[in-house]
Amino acid sequence: MKILQKVDLILGPKRLNKINLKMTTKLFILILFALFSVCVNELQSQDLVSIKLQSTEINGNTFNNSYGLEIANNSLDTIFIILEPFEFETIGKSNMSFANMLHNKFAPCRIVFFKKPLEGCIEGTSGSNISYLKFPKILEIKPVNKTIILLKFEDAIKDLLRENIWDVYCEITYAFKGDLRNAFNLKKSVEISLEEQFESSLFNIDTIKVNISMLNLRDSNPILISDSSLYFYKDGENVKKPYISDYDYIISFFKNQIYNFINRN
Repeated sequence: MKILQKVDLILGPKRLNKINLKMTTKLFILILFALFSVCVNELQSQDLVSIKLQSTEINGNTFNNSYGLEIANNSLDTIFIILEPFEFETIGKSNMSFANMLHNKFAPCRIVFFKKPLEGCIEGTSGSNISYLKFPKILEIKPVNKTIILLKFEDAIKDLLRENIWDVYCEITYAFKGDLRNAFNLKKSVEISLEEQFESSLFNIDTIKVNISMLNLRDSNPILISDSSLYFYKDGENVKKPYISDYDYIISFFKNQIYNFINRN
């Protein structure tokens, strides 16, 4: 109490109130700045790499099994995109679930069709459980270039979409060339150069066709490592311990996401 009384005598009550007000104002400004930085970072991510859809909705009765999207690299750095697997799902009922992929984690590219009108769906968060056994073919887009990805759906998907209108949501995961420099430096002790393998897996093309299958490999349980020469899902009972290959480590740096916004309410 004596210390507080001395402070009051020296500064006075009005002076103390002014100091408290200044501290509160500064704290409020810092909070606003932090929120603004988060928003700006997300907007910059959307601006540096952009996605343009053929259409934001499709009619299941007139759908011709093809759908195109354009990825533009507006940045000054090369970007890389893994197109295998390219996942597909539909959300048509309120009891169906939609997983928002965790930010700063690798997730495969995907396209999702939401039935209109959507009564609602169960939303949650998820991450990738894919383990790669080697590098897949990786799309390379140079600075200020673009690539058209033509998705070709099998007939069973066309039948699934019939009689309904669908909103289209597409999510592309990519990495900047600069993101991978440190990753390769940390893995230079391996016998075969991962960087050389990565370089040999790259391709650059203006238009690429990607086949979309109705088969969801996640439903095949359990999946053994020998079932695929490229990757497998770690959902299976035969893969009880966490498994991270050297390829998984490099691919974990593929964590930037670009997507279109739709109203799922």
